[in-house]
Amino acid sequence: VPHGGHCYTVTAMFDGGDTKESNEACAVLTENCDPATNVKYTLSQVKKPVISWDKPSNATGLTGYYVYRKVGEDGEWIRVKVLAAGKTEYTDNSVNQLDTWYFYKVQAYYQGIDCLSAPAATKANKDEYILKFFYSETGVEDVETNIGIYPNPANEKITINAQNIERVSISNVMGQIVYETSVNDDKMVIDVNEFPAGMYMIHVVTDEYETTKRVSIVH
Repeated sequence: VPHGGHCYTVTAMFDGGDTKESNEACAVLTENCDPATNVKYTLSQVKKPVISWDKPSNATGLTGYYVYRKVGEDGEWIRVKVLAAGKTEYTDNSVNQLDTWYFYKVQAYYQGIDCLSAPAATKANKDEYILKFFYSETGVEDVETNIGIYPNPANEKITINAQNIERVSISNVMGQIVYETSVNDDKMVIDVNEFPAGMYMIHVVTDEYETTKRVSIVH
């Protein structure tokens, strides 16, 4: 692609084999071909991922967005949706493989200059361009991580313990984000007195991983 955004990874080569690819770095090489920003996901009522993002800071000439997905680490990227410029959300109701990682990226398209932008950076990490979602019966990531969330059920406060917490968000069963904050600590306490009783998903992002846990709030 001669115009637009390009992404790069680096692999070191040794006699015994190659290393894994580095983190991806993306750049915009064409004027007026800015990417979308802050791509993230919440969960729908039926535990399907709702992918959303913010429009580019300079959206002049924006035609729409391409949403790409791959299933599993070794899957191939497939374009699953084309959206008009006024749309910044996509619900992937076709997700159906339990206990499987799904990966997404969103790219802006400018038809007038035939330019496909770099992928949108994630809201959790401005240096990451691929959104990861683990699909299970509960919609909760089951990967074991060094994170503590207690008490559960909770009444007045929820405490989160993890090394180098960067961001925490809480979604209700409708998939709506009801709480979100940036963090720079190994521990945080959230007052949930004003939260209606029910089931919530707590999404925690650290400098090494991100995970989602299910928590009940009772009053």
